[in-house]
Amino acid sequence: MLRTLVAVLVTSLIAVGATAAPAAAATVYTDVDESQTSGENRFTYSGSWANDSGLPTDRWFDGTEHYANGTAGQSVTLSFVGTGAKLYGAKHPAHGIYAFSVDGGPETTFDGYAATVAHQQLLADTGALAAGPHTLTMRLTGTKNPASTGTAGQVDFATVSSEDSSVAPIWSALPQPSSLTLDGGSWKVSADSRILLLSEQRTALEAEAKRLSSELATSGSTAAALPIVVGTRAQIRANDIVLTTGDVPSRTSAEAYSITVGSAVEVTGESAAGVFAGTRQIVQNLKATSSVPTGSVISAPAVPERSLHIDVGRKQYSKTWIEQQLRDMSYVGLNTLQLHFSENEGFGIVSDSYPTIASPNALTKAQVREILSLAADQHIAVVPSLDMPGHLQAVLAKYPQYQLKDANGTAVRGALDITNPAAVAFAKTLIDEYAALFAGSTHWNLGADEFVDFEHMERYPVLQNAAAARYGAGATGFDLLTGFANDMNSYIRSKGFTTRVWNDGMFRSTHVTLEKDIEITWWTNWSPQMALLRTALDAGHNVVNFNDSVFYYVLGENAGYTYPTAAKIWNRDWKPGVFPTYQGGTQVLTAPYTPQLLGASFAIWSDTPAAQTETQVADGIRGPLRAMAERSWNDGSALALRSFTSISSVIGRAPGVEGPLVASGTVTELGASTITINPVVTSRCIAGKAVLNTTVANTTSGALALRIVSPYGTKTFATTAAGKNAFHVFTTRQKTMPAGQVVVTATGAGGATTTTTTPYTARTC
Repeated sequence: MLRTLVAVLVTSLIAVGATAAPAAAATVYTDVDESQTSGENRFTYSGSWANDSGLPTDRWFDGTEHYANGTAGQSVTLSFVGTGAKLYGAKHPAHGIYAFSVDGGPETTFDGYAATVAHQQLLADTGALAAGPHTLTMRLTGTKNPASTGTAGQVDFATVSSEDSSVAPIWSALPQPSSLTLDGGSWKVSADSRILLLSEQRTALEAEAKRLSSELATSGSTAAALPIVVGTRAQIRANDIVLTTGDVPSRTSAEAYSITVGSAVEVTGESAAGVFAGTRQIVQNLKATSSVPTGSVISAPAVPERSLHIDVGRKQYSKTWIEQQLRDMSYVGLNTLQLHFSENEGFGIVSDSYPTIASPNALTKAQVREILSLAADQHIAVVPSLDMPGHLQAVLAKYPQYQLKDANGTAVRGALDITNPAAVAFAKTLIDEYAALFAGSTHWNLGADEFVDFEHMERYPVLQNAAAARYGAGATGFDLLTGFANDMNSYIRSKGFTTRVWNDGMFRSTHVTLEKDIEITWWTNWSPQMALLRTALDAGHNVVNFNDSVFYYVLGENAGYTYPTAAKIWNRDWKPGVFPTYQGGTQVLTAPYTPQLLGASFAIWSDTPAAQTETQVADGIRGPLRAMAERSWNDGSALALRSFTSISSVIGRAPGVEGPLVASGTVTELGASTITINPVVTSRCIAGKAVLNTTVANTTSGALALRIVSPYGTKTFATTAAGKNAFHVFTTRQKTMPAGQVVVTATGAGGATTTTTTPYTARTC
């Protein structure tokens, strides 16, 4: 099957300023399934290849594949018409080494082996080619990686790129704006471009202006950091980028923004956070195409929270790596980081109170403060996740007196003994220490998940006995757990945080009701004994969608999880209201969403820390994380998957991730008081006709551009040095010249202007 998708890359744009673009050409992407064997884009197989159909579409494009056993000489050729092609297939423990060639040219090799199966992987990329017919051939060499068990090969689909001048320029940024109206032109940075702030908004937006100036230079969109000027609307000129705060039509979110692109670009946000979100769009468009399409956009997120959860308890990610993720997150509209630092296998932040509990290479508190500082700068909220009463083995290994025991007297891995007041008091001292560290945060994830085997609560009679003693006959361990959550909620609330817990152990009590102000991070409904989402909503709780079947990136793909991909997310048509399924049905909220739906989150769980390096994790999450960001902001997406993927590719990583940021431009106050001139206008008679003599003295310390306007003409001087005069004679061609005035406008190097009006008297010759 062939599938032509929305154009995504403008390849021929317009010169400086905003002008019409009738000849703009865009790159169009056409997906070609490996089963397509006719037409101008087609596959041809040589040797013995088998094919399958009816396969799951979240792993096989269009549910089909072709595969070969790896006999030397087996090959497949993609014939296509366009400017490039990419070939996709699976990497597999039994795949061999392939050789690829373009148009019959030299071969390059690719290793198709992977320790675990990975579908829809990029096998070959032709790069940019001249428009026209081409071939991309994949040959099975019969050789293999020593770790591979075979020399087989598989192909799934290809993407062919071609030029289409009939497609108007598109907006090359993620997440896409909520509303987009383009007129076919484009705007480019020019030599005289500036970033302008209104004087009354300088305090609120100077940091955003400096950031934008730095990022544009860092990403290569400007030759040097743009200067920043502070002035009035009257001082806006063509090629400026103007940052303002104000009302965004029909939007109430603090992150809402509008962008108007004409001769200048104006970004208006509901707040500084909205301006920040809007400037991400400018940075990405300029990085992708060196231009911003002219027109207007308005945007606001569908849900207020779009989050990334990082498990630093089991894998001690470096401060630098976490900071890189913060920049990449904010670049595409994510605004919350959940930092999960307590796990059975490790504890991710150094403790002053209990120095032995932290893992080697755990983050120091000084490092965490630097992470928090950058997060605030990037408009990202941080939620500490100190999981209890479960997931505490790294702590309890050092303090076993606080560990729960089962019916056999055996210590329960990771479980705090919540029947023991001393153990609960100990847990509160942990909260005390880290509450001080995260004092700037507003939310706290207590966890309360996987405390014990919830499906066999009878194995923990100490919990049931304590529950019955505290809450009455018939109470269970779930009542005790809920009571613990309520008690800790009161304690956490007293420290200024809103408490969150995971859903799996909640709403299963019979005697104790979970306090309504506790928010629920909803991750699963794998057990039929777990409460349904509607239970939490009906009880008045706010929820965050952590749908594990879509967004759990589990290192080592433990517990049956597979790594998320953008394709899986698109094929599921995931939106913020799509929660985990349960045995017998789906849980889907529809827009407009209830305010109880706070947002959605992607989660990195470090179950097998060595399964991937930091670089591999960053590369692995980028596509699906951006897919979640796009579809969370827009409640789905108007983009086809390939369009999304291509935009994600051309915008690259956030400025500051792959190298240091360039220093921002200097900030200059504009205003009439910074420029002084002394115009003198006299008249005289020459050959019986009146003439005006105009002299303008530049009494400013710097050079000025002057524009002199009289009833008899206009004269401009591009540069008049400090202390020098500009002189011009206006001929009236009249014997009698009535009284009038000459208007002189002076402009300084930073864009400051002043206008002076000088009268003159009548003259008769």
